Amino acid sequence: GVKLLVKHIKAWQSAGEKAWGGKPKLTLHDPLAVYSAFSEKFTENEKVPVLVIDDGAMKGFTFNQKAYTKSHLNDFYKDNKLNEVVVAKEVDAKAFTDEFCTILTK
Repeated sequence: GVKLLVKHIKAWQSAGEKAWGGKPKLTLHDPLAVYSAFSEKFTENEKVPVLVIDDGAMKGFTFNQKAYTKSHLNDFYKDNKLNEVVVAKEVDAKAFTDEFCTILTK
């Protein structure tokens, strides 16, 4: 868990240093996402089918197929494999912010 996360953060920062010639370090910008990898204390989650476009002009886009059920994109991408991911439906932002600030000030 935590050791793997630290390993990935270090790899992310190293890639940023190389990309920017040793200038600014890249850091993970979403503390709630990192916290949620270990605890669902502040989120209400659900699994949704997503499609990640890996080629063409839309490369890198992620579509929540549940949200796009009537989209014109469904026919175009109907043969692609969907993956289920866990997403946060609701977030207790105040409670998370309080917890996060407590952690930072320890």
